[in-house]
Amino acid sequence: MTSHNIAFSEDLDLVFEAIESVATEELPELTPESEIADLGYSSVQTLEFLTHIEEATGLRLPPRELVRVRTISDLAAVVRTHLTAELAR
Repeated sequence: MTSHNIAFSEDLDLVFEAIESVATEELPELTPESEIADLGYSSVQTLEFLTHIEEATGLRLPPRELVRVRTISDLAAVVRTHLTAELAR
């Protein structure tokens, strides 16, 4: 496994953790391809799990990129892209 794959796996874990942290009922089994819209979260819950990710990483995720996110994997990719850019600074 390459360092990029390890980092992406850690980002997936962070997204899973954030999603589960605001669950008010049992979630279906989550996979990287699970669609975020299918979670049935309210807009408040969605903001809460995005805030969890931002606080854990120190990032500010751009809303214009988040509107294109469909799956958990998509969100992890946005996180990875911004973490990589932040580390390059």
